[in-house]
Amino acid sequence: MKKRIKLSEKDLDIALKSLEKNDSDLYISLGIGLEYEHAPPRERAFCPPRERYIAPSRRRYIAPSRRRYIAPPYAKMGLDFWLDISSKMYYLLCDSKNKRPKDWVQELISGEIRNLLTGIITAIASTFNVGLGIAVPAAALVIKKGMVNYCKREPSKK
Repeated sequence: MKKRIKLSEKDLDIALKSLEKNDSDLYISLGIGLEYEHAPPRERAFCPPRERYIAPSRRRYIAPSRRRYIAPPYAKMGLDFWLDISSKMYYLLCDSKNKRPKDWVQELISGEIRNLLTGIITAIASTFNVGLGIAVPAAALVIKKGMVNYCKREPSKK
């Protein structure tokens, strides 16, 4: 079943601000979005699971203030995911024969940045059946690399 996403003005403003982030921050956002996307619905309703509790080897009560937590490697998760989907996104957005953006992307490039961002986010979300937590950082990475430059070089497949 396809997910329904609603792209509001607030979401677009957040997406535009994500264009100002550096690549490592976008990989972290992609990793958090990836983990949140696959979180159980009960966890998803409250907040994304940013830290995991390390249980002690012995069974005894430990006060919450004394518990040890570790954060998952979001940057590595995001980078690995980006490398996995970048070749699929290349064929979605670029004409591989001419090494340039497809016609529908070319029309968006000549217009306003908000329209380009909306088009790429929608294409990624509908093609890969993912939410905004993954589509927004992925679209920001594509736009930051420059659509024309992104299409000039085909990503390597794993």
